[in-house]
Amino acid sequence: MRVILTEEIHMCSSPKSSRAVSASKPIKAFGEDLSKEQRLHFTEVANRADERRKKRVEEKRRWEQKHNTGRNKQQQTSVWQWLNNFFASLATR
Repeated sequence: MRVILTEEIHMCSSPKSSRAVSASKPIKAFGEDLSKEQRLHFTEVANRADERRKKRVEEKRRWEQKHNTGRNKQQQTSVWQWLNNFFASLATR
């Protein structure tokens, strides 16, 4: 996910309330008060964070694949438990 901030912000239309709205404060969009340098800095920081997240997800996937965790491990344990219970029930007869 790349964050790209532009000067213009286009938003989808949304349902409007039939209630009156007090106009005490104008509504400002996120980043409206930021200078161009601040917007660029925010974009760089957000992109670096996204890259770190992608790297972390990939490393976790590789670790789980290497250590054979997940569903296969649970199924093997279940089969082992079933066999153990089966032989234990034969021993008590």
